[in-house]
Amino acid sequence: MLRRYTDTSIRLSEAVPSSDEARRAQADGEVLHRELWRLAGQALDEAPTASAPRLYVETLNEMIDQQTVRVAALNNRVPGPVLALEVIGAARRRWQGY
Repeated sequence: MLRRYTDTSIRLSEAVPSSDEARRAQADGEVLHRELWRLAGQALDEAPTASAPRLYVETLNEMIDQQTVRVAALNNRVPGPVLALEVIGAARRRWQGY
């Protein structure tokens, strides 16, 4: 399941932000998050005082937090028209001798 999660994360990073493929990859990742949390809860129920399930939960939480940061970063881009205006403005200033 962790391999599937990794593959899903790679698909998300290779997809164009806000595209159908990106939305599908993000939705697939969320399904895997829920399943991994279910397994974590099951492991804690079976061994509430064991360290391994607690370490797994901590690591899983960090992994999901990092995925949230990654998704936010992928969607936090300068819009194309704004970037074009910046390039045109910079070229114009350069051409005018500034």
